[in-house]
Amino acid sequence: MSRWGIESLKLRLHILALFAIAAPAAFGAAAVSAQAASNELEIARRALGDENWYTAERRAGIASSLPGLRDEARLVQLEALARSRRVAEIPSRLESWGNPAGEPFRYWRAFALAETGKRDEARALLKAKFAEPAFALLAERLAARIEREAGNTDAACAHFAAAAAMLPSNAVARTDNAVEWARARLASGDSKGALAVLEKEGAVEAKGRAGDAARLFAAEIAFGDGDAKTARKLRERILSAGAGADEEAFVRASLAIADEEWRSGATNAALVHASNAVARAARRDLKSAAGFGLGFMELAVPSLRTNGMARVNETVRAAPDAPGAADALMRLAGALLDGGDAAEALKAYDLFLQAYPSQLHKVRALEGRGLALAALGRSTEAVGAFARAAQIATNTEERARCQFRQGDALLASGRFQEAANAYGAVRGTNLAAFAQFQVADALSRAGKHVEAAAQFRKVMRGGGRYAVEAGLRLASGATASGRTETALEVYNRLLGSAVGGKSKSLPELTREQRARALEGRGRANYLAYRFEDAERDFAEVVKLDAARAGRMRFFCSLCRYGAGRDDEAYQSAKKLFGETEDPSLKADLMLWLAKFDFAKRDYSAAFAAFEACATNAHLSAGRRLDALVRAARCAAAQSDYGKIIEIVSRVLSDPAAVAAMGKKKDSPETRIVAEALMLQGEALVDLARFDEAVLVLERASALPVPDDMRRRMAILKADCQFARGADNSAFYRKAADEYKAVQQDADASPSMRLAASFKLARALEKQHSYDDAYDQYYANVVMAYVDGVRAKGILFDGDARAFFARAAFILADANEASGKLRQAERVLRYVVDAHVPAAEEARRRMARLKKEGGFK
Repeated sequence: MSRWGIESLKLRLHILALFAIAAPAAFGAAAVSAQAASNELEIARRALGDENWYTAERRAGIASSLPGLRDEARLVQLEALARSRRVAEIPSRLESWGNPAGEPFRYWRAFALAETGKRDEARALLKAKFAEPAFALLAERLAARIEREAGNTDAACAHFAAAAAMLPSNAVARTDNAVEWARARLASGDSKGALAVLEKEGAVEAKGRAGDAARLFAAEIAFGDGDAKTARKLRERILSAGAGADEEAFVRASLAIADEEWRSGATNAALVHASNAVARAARRDLKSAAGFGLGFMELAVPSLRTNGMARVNETVRAAPDAPGAADALMRLAGALLDGGDAAEALKAYDLFLQAYPSQLHKVRALEGRGLALAALGRSTEAVGAFARAAQIATNTEERARCQFRQGDALLASGRFQEAANAYGAVRGTNLAAFAQFQVADALSRAGKHVEAAAQFRKVMRGGGRYAVEAGLRLASGATASGRTETALEVYNRLLGSAVGGKSKSLPELTREQRARALEGRGRANYLAYRFEDAERDFAEVVKLDAARAGRMRFFCSLCRYGAGRDDEAYQSAKKLFGETEDPSLKADLMLWLAKFDFAKRDYSAAFAAFEACATNAHLSAGRRLDALVRAARCAAAQSDYGKIIEIVSRVLSDPAAVAAMGKKKDSPETRIVAEALMLQGEALVDLARFDEAVLVLERASALPVPDDMRRRMAILKADCQFARGADNSAFYRKAADEYKAVQQDADASPSMRLAASFKLARALEKQHSYDDAYDQYYANVVMAYVDGVRAKGILFDGDARAFFARAAFILADANEASGKLRQAERVLRYVVDAHVPAAEEARRRMARLKKEGGFK
């Protein structure tokens, strides 16, 4: 309720304004009796003046026992009932007295009827004119109030005018009447008429409390009409009286001027006026109003923030039932939350819920408490607060908002399925459409990609505000899961015309959304090997979004490379590298160009670039490590074994590598470290330092890496054992065991199992187990290759093809040495039929064997 709304309510209930002005004429004229009853009546009258309603009624009741004082005493009793707001008791009291006659009793009966809402009956009693001047005045005032509350402004004003005509010499009463009259005008929307009444009746120029009240009211009217200058002058007139000004008028005027100064940016002046209001306020409601006014100003000043918080809290605690106290506490909590002080906001919300458990603002308090908890990272508690708020909310908008925020808190807690359920419960408000989008997002985070895709598609087909965003997420998810055709279908719909069926037309894409859609479609086309289409899309993004231009030009280079236009791709990337100012893009380009140089076997250039990338802060720690390992590969390609070992030591001392090795979980970093150790192991093998190589490889195999990488380590370690077998044949047995473990691993790739079988056969040869060796060559290398290609369509790698050919030649040599020329020729035929690079050599040897053996 506004300040003047409160004033209106107070005046409505302020009985003194209706009848006290006539009290001296009505009750003060009787002579004071010397008897005890007369003394009781005198005490009752004094108690009325001191607002001691209980004593006034009790003492007047005693005095009414004397017939000569009965009517006067009963009128005091009725006045005490009216002033103590026990108006409803007046009719029954009159009835218990036998409904006494006389104008005073008729007035009180009319007053009680008016107060209890029986206007027509009250009007009927007031219709007959009153002969006694005091009650004639009161009757006009009462009639005016009845008509004002009934909305009959003209009738009310006529009664106020009649009352004013009866008050030519009483300035205070005339001013009070003028203020009420003006309020009637203002209530009907006639602000100018209200000011005219105050001026005509001289209310603004009146002295004392009544005059201050009139000036305060006039200032409010002027301010409401946009005449801030006049309003300021009227308020300053009140303040100029200093201690002589009415308390309420001074406090209200000070606060109004403080607000005005605050809005104009005069913070210090505003604080001074608000402080003056606090210093002057003694009445409970005024102390609260002043305390809140100054407190919220202090709260907004950083250096006074602590004072403001303390003042508002103290004011609430001093008068928790004062008008506006509950709202002030809510406002304090909201201000603290908006100001980023979630901890203090939480305390304020908790205090509100303790002090006002049944308040209508309880839902808002619980909601605010949830927001404060969420801001503090206490998401689980926030979920509970929002859930409770949604449960007790009776307003649809409030309930939906709390359910939505409950979903947000659940999302922050990582409880994605529950978040989807909370968002799904939002119905019938403007949040519902966004909630449906959030359902899909939560499902996506929960890993339920099929359900998420279905929900995103549903939102997109709805054609609402979030349809485009839903489509972009749907297409992006499809691309990530390898469903490029689905992604392209969605991107084409977003970028083209709407399809038929039940789908609604999509909103027009913003420039930013169009750029995202084109980039997404370009990525999907790239993954689908449609490099020219992808390049066109990326080129369109360049035209739409200058901020993405550099990255899109890089993607265009990748498309050219994918399309086999290697030189063009390299040159365009090189040109972009020289032009871009984006350090992150420059780092990505440097890494890609280094990989290109490596593929071209320009190892020196690649090595220098990889080294630079390894210290580039714009690459992630993992990518820097990878660049360092790639530099080691360049060194390996140049047989610079010392450089390999030096680089690997740098890899192993890198903080990212140290952290990765300390974990027991596979990660890109652990794989990079393992790759580095394998390179070091290979370098040590090339240096014939086999025992050191084995130690390095054992260290690599202890890392949490994929099984395929672990098998590579096992084979390389077995190779080292094989090499050491020249000095100690026991190492041949160890190598054979390692090879056999890989060969028998059903999860190993066919190429890896074939390689392990070939090397196992060699180890068996070194142990002079020739029959077992030849069996391995034949069954697990030659036949495994032939059957794998013919029956299973296996595409063996280059190493496996080479091992197959070597095994066939070894078997052919063994057969030829033992005179089995036909068997040797048959083995070589497998090589010819396989169309491997050694096929021509096998064909020549087959011809020689046929000639020597004399068979076809």
